[in-house]
Amino acid sequence: MQRNDLRKFVSSSTFAVGFVLSAVYFFDVELSVVATFLLASALLVLSMIALALIIFLIVNKFRKNRKALINLNLDDRKK
Repeated sequence: MQRNDLRKFVSSSTFAVGFVLSAVYFFDVELSVVATFLLASALLVLSMIALALIIFLIVNKFRKNRKALINLNLDDRKK
């Protein structure tokens, strides 16, 4: 990880924590609501990562099969 990336991560994390704390303090948002939101957000991100992995594996399998079929068809034409 580059130094610039680490600085961006730390600054964005600090901003996010400050935003949440200001919402809790100034607008009387309950901590349970914030915790539920953060948990739901984390579950959404993890499920999207899992879905992307599954789609990648399926597409990768179809690509391998398609290349094999194309090679079989080209070999048949050469004979």
